[in-house]
Amino acid sequence: MESLIRIDDYPIRERRDLIIVGGGPCGLAAALIAAQNGLKPLIIDKGLACGGQLLTWIDFPIRDVPSYPSIVAPDLAEKLLSQVKEAGVEICGGQTVHEITSTANQVYVSVDNNLVYAGSSALICTGVAPRTLHVPGENSIAWGNPHANAQRSGMLCVVIGGGDEACSASLSLAASHAKVILIARGNISARHRFFDPVKANPAIEIWRGEQVSSIESHGEQFLFKLASGKEVLADAAFIRIGMQPFIPKVLPRPAFHADGRLTIDSEWRTTTPLIYAGGDAVRPPAQRYISIALADGVGAARAIANDLSSPL
Repeated sequence: MESLIRIDDYPIRERRDLIIVGGGPCGLAAALIAAQNGLKPLIIDKGLACGGQLLTWIDFPIRDVPSYPSIVAPDLAEKLLSQVKEAGVEICGGQTVHEITSTANQVYVSVDNNLVYAGSSALICTGVAPRTLHVPGENSIAWGNPHANAQRSGMLCVVIGGGDEACSASLSLAASHAKVILIARGNISARHRFFDPVKANPAIEIWRGEQVSSIESHGEQFLFKLASGKEVLADAAFIRIGMQPFIPKVLPRPAFHADGRLTIDSEWRTTTPLIYAGGDAVRPPAQRYISIALADGVGAARAIANDLSSPL
């Protein structure tokens, strides 16, 4: 596959030791440890603010981070970002990474506006993206924050999915005094700590064995048509059917697992030279915890520092 980057055609920004693609928990932790190990890291993130899913997953406190018995996700993002800024890490926000190319001794990362950043290594911490239903009208529904979108008491909200995210969204909406219909195609797969409160909440109605066939936008409302023939007109809608790894284009192409995760060795190296990866981009669903993403960032940064100080 031909590279999109022609190095001579684009201005090369100042070279860094480490370019971190993704400013979520893994990327922030990696940047902090890299700076503490004497490297000059740069974080590139598509969002204007770093934090990744910490900025959107606000419905439940995080309880798997040592020293914090319970902390709300945005608060953890703020604390991580504060440490990173104090360490002098440069952050390039609001930039989409189009391609990462590895050569014999350099990595080039192309972003918007024909800019290319060069570094001695790159760490992919791009996490996961929502799965889609692949039905007509789905694009009319934004990912959205359930709590922020439950604007008035008594509004009817539809949540699609049967996992942790779907149950979390349903509970957040119910807490905002909305009425909720949770539509699951099959059995509920959410863990007990998510599903048990859903079952006990009188504001949440559960429809099992139902499949969405289309979604129509009716002004500010959404009409869901189900394969069973049922229809429901909702004031707000949220699709929560799981996540999948979100990986930018990398050349030479690295190895992937069958489910789309990047393959790494014990030192967070991908099969593409100078390219490392961590966090949800490499972890199976059962290992997608904030604490593991943080640990990946710490471990990857130390491994990269060792590799750069003792090149193969």
